[in-house]
Amino acid sequence: MLKKSLILISLIALFLLVRNSYGDTLSPLKPLRDETVGFFKPVKLEVVSVKDKNVTIRFVEGVKLVVGMRLDVFREGQTFYHPVTNEPLGNFEKPVGILEVVEISSNTISGTMLTGVALTGDRARISKSKIKALFYQDKSVNWHLGDSYFRLLKDAQRFELIDTSIITDSMETVRQEASAHGAQIIVFIDGQQSETGILFRERVFWVDDGKEIFSKSIDIPNEYIAKLVEAAPFAVTVENEPILTFKLSSGFSLVAVADLNGDGKEEIILSLEGVIKVFDPGADLAFLYDIDELRNYEHIYINCVDINKNGKDELVVSVIGERDAVQSYIYELAGEKFNLLWKTDGFLRTYTDSILYQKFSKREGYKGQIYELSWVDGFKPSTPIDVPENINIYDFIQTDVYGLGAYTLAYDKNNNLNVYDKSKKVIWQTEKRLGGYAKEFERQPHNIMVDAGTWHINDKIYNWHNNLVVVDRVPFTNMVTTLGFKESKLYALRWNGVAMEKDLVIDKISGNLLDYAIYKDKAYVLSRPPLGVDIKYIVKGKNPVLTYLSVYAINP
Repeated sequence: MLKKSLILISLIALFLLVRNSYGDTLSPLKPLRDETVGFFKPVKLEVVSVKDKNVTIRFVEGVKLVVGMRLDVFREGQTFYHPVTNEPLGNFEKPVGILEVVEISSNTISGTMLTGVALTGDRARISKSKIKALFYQDKSVNWHLGDSYFRLLKDAQRFELIDTSIITDSMETVRQEASAHGAQIIVFIDGQQSETGILFRERVFWVDDGKEIFSKSIDIPNEYIAKLVEAAPFAVTVENEPILTFKLSSGFSLVAVADLNGDGKEEIILSLEGVIKVFDPGADLAFLYDIDELRNYEHIYINCVDINKNGKDELVVSVIGERDAVQSYIYELAGEKFNLLWKTDGFLRTYTDSILYQKFSKREGYKGQIYELSWVDGFKPSTPIDVPENINIYDFIQTDVYGLGAYTLAYDKNNNLNVYDKSKKVIWQTEKRLGGYAKEFERQPHNIMVDAGTWHINDKIYNWHNNLVVVDRVPFTNMVTTLGFKESKLYALRWNGVAMEKDLVIDKISGNLLDYAIYKDKAYVLSRPPLGVDIKYIVKGKNPVLTYLSVYAINP
């Protein structure tokens, strides 16, 4: 035992020694990294004059901008307030265009509007949100050198970096790859041999039009590269921090992400105290649209799907509505307003590229057969969905992974996950329940002397690259969940025909996960801190009752 312990201690010491050496060898690249990050330092400046497309911005001491930098221009709207205290929390902002800096003098900054129309009093800014950047390493650069710079940029926490495996001599091909990934900029590195090592060059481009923002070269000695090669096997990357976190008021409870207007970009949809609000995620949650007509109802489910195949996702909402019955709605965005396409009594749920329906009963909760909706000049329940007994609309997902035959993954009434084969026989079950659910409701009894029990909404299950993503909550104690949850996690499950393969997708989400959405290769997690309050805000004398929306980059 002692021998094993000594070996382990020696390995840890060796790891730390090499890791520290590896960190020291990064220092020659740090000035270039710092200069690159400095170009995208968050700023917020006032537009003081506008003439046609020409805009003048008020100069602020200490702000560093360069010619060619682009700023988002916003117009402040109405003030929004805390739903309980009525305390003003800020102003909604409407994006109006993009400005490019063309001249910088001692007291003014001049720019040109590339898109949109600015007005005096608008705000021009570089957002605090991470800049989405495609990192391309040309074959002329030593791989270890490029990888070390990639890690340096990542450690700066200013960029959401996208790596790519393409190999090309065409800058246009790189730009197209960046555009396909939704990147804003390209970080392009190449090099050539110098007398003492490699002349390392970094060039940064805008993705929209391929215009170069800046370029700089530094000479990297061969000794530095040799140390990188020697230390590289011990490099460790931890991939579990959100790329964005938004602090919200406590009333937010549901989240969905979709392309509602068909422009190829996602919008974040949130439920706040009965109001559906839509935000632009690339601009610090800039408000776009809302649905106010369901204000008096408790929202229990939201999600989106392009059911009529017109390139715009429809919004599906289920609520506890009139007379405490479940009602559901399907909306489509038209311009800046939502049109109601269909309303029905009962539950709705998006499912792959369709919508499912099930009846509601006050005494049972879920009632009867689950149907797929058909859409031909309107909606109606049509095709019955074949699921195991006692499985309801929000409980399951069906798939055929690896071509091993169709199976059903579903929650049971005890919050355990089960795998059913084609004959509806249980062939696998989780060892423990998954920590409950976020929404639970009482059934209406036959008489007031009888406890009729409850019904609940299970967490969403997403099919993501043939992985079935599920929620697991960790309570403060193993015995009861009444004290709440100390953390939540997302797992990816894959049935291999014999056993369930399980990978951790996101670990240690603080507190209770209220709802989540997966869109492309991002997870949007809505959570509340342990016990519902953030202690550090109590210490600061601020309102501690918060909800957090965290955005994670996830990779299969």
